[in-house]
Amino acid sequence: MRILLWCHTAELEARISPILSSAGHMLFRESDGSHLLAAARREQPFLIVLAGGSNDAAVLASVTALASHPDTRWTPVLLLAEAGTDRGFLKSLLEAGAAALITLDQDTDLLHARLTALERSVLQVANLRSARFTDEQTGFYHRTFLLDRLQVFCRKQLRDGVAFCLLFLELRGPDEDVHKAALHLAATVRGIDLFGRWENNLFAVLLPASGEEQARLLASRFEKILESEPLEARGALVVSSQCTVETEALIESANNTLDSAWQEAGPFLWLWNEREDAGVPFLTEKA
Repeated sequence: MRILLWCHTAELEARISPILSSAGHMLFRESDGSHLLAAARREQPFLIVLAGGSNDAAVLASVTALASHPDTRWTPVLLLAEAGTDRGFLKSLLEAGAAALITLDQDTDLLHARLTALERSVLQVANLRSARFTDEQTGFYHRTFLLDRLQVFCRKQLRDGVAFCLLFLELRGPDEDVHKAALHLAATVRGIDLFGRWENNLFAVLLPASGEEQARLLASRFEKILESEPLEARGALVVSSQCTVETEALIESANNTLDSAWQEAGPFLWLWNEREDAGVPFLTEKA
């Protein structure tokens, strides 16, 4: 299990590290309490362990940020407290979002047992998250997960100006053929892109940090694959930099574009045009 560890002193780290390492955990250490959020986003631990400390405003702010940030809010924060640790500070950390508190006493066996019990809970949460985000039969991402990621991408666009694309793809045909084609399509996306089932025969692809050109190339690959499949298909592309950056608005735009696409004989890909408040054929938009 991947664990991110921060300790108030080097002596405390020397005491705690062997206990965590002996259980086979992979440790990542952060020495600066104000950098915990950045370290957690970078290392993606299953558990964050904070040991010792007095009333440290930087650590308190980090715990608050960890508990609210979409990339880390599912990661439990464990407090390991020595006998002399400020109880008021521990209370503040728990109120800020820390999930558990274990007191470092002289009974090493009991400490190991407590950590083992916590490890079981952490792994159960990780497994539940995995099951919640993916479909057991298809392996595609669930709509719940895609919505969560879409909200994250919207925040990044508004905060940092990082554009992204949302591609809706509807396949019409027998369920077996739709599933087979979807598997082929999912195999062509980049590792960074997210392919999932939105509902029934409607699929969605989230392309983080991608512009219209990259999304168009992906849609072109999809179209070529689908040419050999016994299905009807339409794609609707929404580019975040060209429309209202808000989750519900993006979804509505993609749905409206898809509706427009099915009202015509072609082409395969349609693009949301906010100026016209409608979906338009991609080739018409580029003409």
